[in-house]
Amino acid sequence: LRTLLNDVLRRRGQSPVDYPPWPNGSRFAVALTHDIDSICQWTLRGFLGAKHRLAAALARGDMAEARFEAIGLAEGVLKHKLNGTDPHWNLDAVLEHDRRHSEGSTFYFFGKRSDPLDGHDAVRYRNHLPQMLGMVGEAGAEIGVHGSLRGSEDGEHLRQEVWELERSGQCEI
Repeated sequence: LRTLLNDVLRRRGQSPVDYPPWPNGSRFAVALTHDIDSICQWTLRGFLGAKHRLAAALARGDMAEARFEAIGLAEGVLKHKLNGTDPHWNLDAVLEHDRRHSEGSTFYFFGKRSDPLDGHDAVRYRNHLPQMLGMVGEAGAEIGVHGSLRGSEDGEHLRQEVWELERSGQCEI
């Protein structure tokens, strides 16, 4: 990629860039990011969605998909709902995996959800946001703002989202 970029710069009459080598003689690097959009799969909306997908698969005669959805619903009820767990509430496991296997990641959180397409269960998300930000901050990982749909079109709204996120986690974004 460096060679390609420098070739483009030369063709444009610009000076090539002298990039420092990757650490340990590596030929490339990977940036690992996590968008923290949903923290709870098994809400009423989650159950209804799975029920709808199961019914649609059965109506189409897609038994493989129906089986997948039925197993997911059974796990949702028997394993997670009854035990008070949820497969989407796994930030501690992600942070532990990140600590063991990488040089660090960036975690993107919503500062404010102002559109239904930004995700469901905004109240639960808002209530857990300080805890999640604290976990990521204590792990030494980078925190960023996951801009909302409205924030992508309105710079002032995006600035407010950053402020809300900083206020929620008492951290700098």
